[in-house]
Amino acid sequence: MSIWLILIILVLALVMLWWIGRMGPRRARFSDKERAIISDRWQYIEGLAMKDRHKEAIMEADKLVDFAFREMKLRGETFADRLKSAEKLLPNYQDIWSAHKLRNQLAHEIDAEVNPRTAESALQTFKQTLKHLKAI
Repeated sequence: MSIWLILIILVLALVMLWWIGRMGPRRARFSDKERAIISDRWQYIEGLAMKDRHKEAIMEADKLVDFAFREMKLRGETFADRLKSAEKLLPNYQDIWSAHKLRNQLAHEIDAEVNPRTAESALQTFKQTLKHLKAI
C-alpha cells in the first residue's frame, strides 16, 4: 500500500469521526452571559413560586429549559422535539417529560389548576435539568 492511500484513508476516517460527533447529542457549553441570563430568570421563577403563582412559575420554567435546549442547538421544532433529542443527556428524562406535560395541561386546559406539592415537584425537575446541563 502506498503512503498516499494510507493518508487518504486516515483523513477520511478523521472526517467521519468528526461528522459522527457533530450528529450526536450535544453537551451544553453555556457562556457566562447565558448562565447569568438563566440564573437571573431562575431567581424570578422561584420568586413566582414563593408568591403562590405556581402556574406561571411552571410555564416560565418550561420556557427556560427550552431556551437552554435551543442554546445547545438541539434538533427539533418544538420543546418536545428538542427534549427527545436530549434524551441520552438527561438522567431525569421521564420526569422532565411529566413536568412538560403538566405545563401543556396548564397552558391548554381552560380550568387547569395545580396544587403546590405538584408544582414544587415540577419546578424541582426543571431545576435539576438545568443543573445537569450546567446551565445554572
